[in-house]
Amino acid sequence: MKSRGDDDCLLPLEQWAEIAKEISSGGNGLRPLFVMPHEKHREEIEDIVGKETSYLFITTPGQLTCLINDSAGVVATNTAAVQLANARDKPCVALFSCKEKARVFLPYAEEKRSCTIVASTTGKLGDIDIEAVKNAVKDFQPAPSFALAQQ
Repeated sequence: MKSRGDDDCLLPLEQWAEIAKEISSGGNGLRPLFVMPHEKHREEIEDIVGKETSYLFITTPGQLTCLINDSAGVVATNTAAVQLANARDKPCVALFSCKEKARVFLPYAEEKRSCTIVASTTGKLGDIDIEAVKNAVKDFQPAPSFALAQQ
């Protein structure tokens, strides 16, 4: 996959697999959901991350917002998902290639307790501290769920 914007905003799938494993092994009933930009990437993602993880193809900001509203939290690179989660005060772990990009992309994140920024010290997103990300996602709690019934 290739981003059309920032040329260093895609984390290698192997690192996403580590993060997903941490989320699902936490014992709190959370199950990672990968949002894909295009269905054509599904097979590649499943091969690396695993078929036991859930996947969803989303095409609109409205769909993404609804998903974020109903989630326990968001782990994402510098994308709209991070900004939407931050705006909705959803727990969020935002991954950046450097602190400067984080300050520009999320200028008020430090004031909010809901967003944890993990920035690389080398300037390359692939060098972020995966252990810091794993520690941050441990704070995610299952979102309340409900069902509607019609008589």
